[in-house]
Amino acid sequence: QLDLSKANIITFKSLENKLDNYISNMLNKAKLLELPIKTIVTYSKHVCYLISKTDTSHTLLIPSTVTRLNEEQPDENVSEYKKVGVFTKEIRCKQGELKVYGGENLENISGGFRETYFNKIDLSSLNTSKVKDMSYLFMSCRDLEEINFNNINTSQVINMKSMFRGCKKLKQLDLTSFNTSKVKNMQYMFYDTLVKEIDLTSFTTESLTEKDIIFTDLGLDKTKIKN
Repeated sequence: QLDLSKANIITFKSLENKLDNYISNMLNKAKLLELPIKTIVTYSKHVCYLISKTDTSHTLLIPSTVTRLNEEQPDENVSEYKKVGVFTKEIRCKQGELKVYGGENLENISGGFRETYFNKIDLSSLNTSKVKDMSYLFMSCRDLEEINFNNINTSQVINMKSMFRGCKKLKQLDLTSFNTSKVKNMQYMFYDTLVKEIDLTSFTTESLTEKDIIFTDLGLDKTKIKN
């Protein structure tokens, strides 16, 4: 299995932004191996990169120049409920596992993976230490079966509205790494999912102001809610 994280740095002339060394490392190795690389334009025209090692194994690289994973100027005529992230339809339709790296300066990832078809999303290498908005992050990811949240930092997050809404294939969520001390909005957070078990042992709710309908319309076995 290709380990992009141990790649040797070579010249990658098409880079337009000054990237972090390890992200540049991965891109250079992918270029050397002639792997497909898709560019994703984000807020302020900065770019993320999607490397597809196979049809079911994908890597998303988020340079430190990127602060948002959603539209720069959202269309005021499109309701909040219908907005999606920056992925094109072609990328949203990819399946398999998505591993995410970087993100040192991300502040807003609302709707970032919304309506994608990935079966597994691994966020264990994503830096979310500055993120304040995670609303709609996985909304309507109807093929998503597993999310790896190991090492995730949610200490600055204020908004988790509809974060997992409509995730029909999620059966279990380990949220023990979550810090929810600053979260004000959890409306519809687990609405319309079929998750059976959620570990909430790390959750605190002292800052919540919007918390109605958090668990409505889901298949939860409440005896397995910890905390």
